[in-house]
Amino acid sequence: MTRRWQVLMWVLASLAMAAPALAQSAEDLYGAGAFRPAADSFAARVSAEPEVPAHWYNLGNALYRAGDRAGARVAWLRAARLAPRDRMIQQALKLVPPPDANSAAASAVSIVTPGEALLVGAILWVFAWILVAFRRPLRYAAPFMVAGLIVLMFGAGKTERYTRPVALVRRDNTSLRAAPFPSATSRRAMTEGATVEVLRRYAGWVLVRRGNDRGWVQRAELVPLGGVP
Repeated sequence: MTRRWQVLMWVLASLAMAAPALAQSAEDLYGAGAFRPAADSFAARVSAEPEVPAHWYNLGNALYRAGDRAGARVAWLRAARLAPRDRMIQQALKLVPPPDANSAAASAVSIVTPGEALLVGAILWVFAWILVAFRRPLRYAAPFMVAGLIVLMFGAGKTERYTRPVALVRRDNTSLRAAPFPSATSRRAMTEGATVEVLRRYAGWVLVRRGNDRGWVQRAELVPLGGVP
């Protein structure tokens, strides 16, 4: 056998041995303690199927074990928005509580999804008009109309809140700067997990609002929750 064929056989054998490692699932990587590669794999699933709460939950687990607490909280919040009554997700969120009352309010999760609220509101509204169509007294239909409108408004409000461009601060002592430059004056230091409202972007910086303060944060220091910072 010539040397060229020997080299070719060695390359093929190496590829065959590496194939099982390359084909490892996210669960295998997580079980082996490779939490960051596992998170990347779960993130790919999230990108492909963002409406599956299990993908977000698993992503949160991997990020938490990798030391990314803010990323884990965002992933678990996204899971909770899709499955708000899932006890495992609720327990996971207790591992990464919000750092303050404002952050807790900005990232609060309703007990029902916006879609569920809109569906119930629509059913109540239609039922009220069915009563009207069958010539029932208005006093019977009116409560269903009012209840339907309230539930519809609740669902619409939650939809707007969940799509609002907000983000979580990734690390403690993240500076809120007066201008989009590393040398700009720091207006305040923000804590890990603090929620900020995203206003606009400039290069690798993001203009955010935190309470009454506005300032610039490097994009890498934020984890998007609603919208893309």
